[in-house]
Amino acid sequence: MIIDPRNCNEFGLNGIAYRPSLPFRNAHFNTMFPYALRRSPDPKYRRERWNTPDGDFFDLDFIDRGGKKVIILLHGLEGSSSSQYILGAASALSGLDADVCAVNHRSCSGEMNTTLGFYHSGFMKDLAFILDKLAEKYEGLAVVGFSLGGNMLLKYLGSHHAIPSNLKTGVAVSVPVDLSSSAVRLNHWTNRPYAIQFLKTLRKKSN
Repeated sequence: MIIDPRNCNEFGLNGIAYRPSLPFRNAHFNTMFPYALRRSPDPKYRRERWNTPDGDFFDLDFIDRGGKKVIILLHGLEGSSSSQYILGAASALSGLDADVCAVNHRSCSGEMNTTLGFYHSGFMKDLAFILDKLAEKYEGLAVVGFSLGGNMLLKYLGSHHAIPSNLKTGVAVSVPVDLSSSAVRLNHWTNRPYAIQFLKTLRKKSN
């Protein structure tokens, strides 16, 4: 599914079927073309740093539209609010009558987090904290999670015991549902360039 701003509900999240044309039916070309050649939008973010109950922090980047609703974007492994796919989604959704909140998971906003805790596919604590706080401010919430961020969202929706009643929509994009087999596939030689890219930043953070 893709988000088409011309075919959106009040949250901008009505989807249309994704039918790629040649050569975009090739998964590697489809992945690398926008990364290498698409001009990245430049949404005007306003950053907030939130301190967490366990003594850590994360950064949120907002696009303020003065709306009563907010769309929350969750990036994937070693991404950020500056990842090309988040910039594209934030730019597309910023034309709607809703604020946009691009989350930077712990350690992903350019500054290492201060505790030993780290984000991962099943880490829901920060997402729950964000949604509880934003639910106090906005009448309606929607969340779009990409890859690992989609894993976080789906686990939250499936297992969290106190989901805010004004969370109206959740969308998971390109989610590795079976993490074990996805890890094996990532280490296959055809996907090795992606694994190297992930490990480049993860190794720095683990030192």
